[in-house]
Amino acid sequence: MEFVTWCGLFKIGHPVIDQQHRELFRIVNEFHDQLTRGQPSRVAIDTLNGLIKFAQEHFADEEVISKEFGYPEEQQDRHRHIHEKLIYDIFDLHKEISGSESIDLKNISNFLNQWIILHILIEDNQYKAFLDH
Repeated sequence: MEFVTWCGLFKIGHPVIDQQHRELFRIVNEFHDQLTRGQPSRVAIDTLNGLIKFAQEHFADEEVISKEFGYPEEQQDRHRHIHEKLIYDIFDLHKEISGSESIDLKNISNFLNQWIILHILIEDNQYKAFLDH
């Protein structure tokens, strides 16, 4: 069963951003599935490393694309800071998983929900008004 399911609510309206968001959903679902199935922590950490790498690339792409469609610079700066915080939070999650014998699945699930669902629905959704022009 998927942890997070892609649906039209998450569609921003830019093909590259939407495709990358779908890929983030896939990686998050894979990571969550590995944790809930009790996979060896090394497997989950490898997937988390992939999530970190992909998230960094996605955030960089999203920042370039948002400039191209005229997203206001003040809002770009705010969004960039949010992206930086999310990357730090993912690194903290990585440390937590790497250095612990037991994993707080509820804490991880809450973080993933906050990150992928709320960030796209609230923060990235603000792009729509600028894409329509």
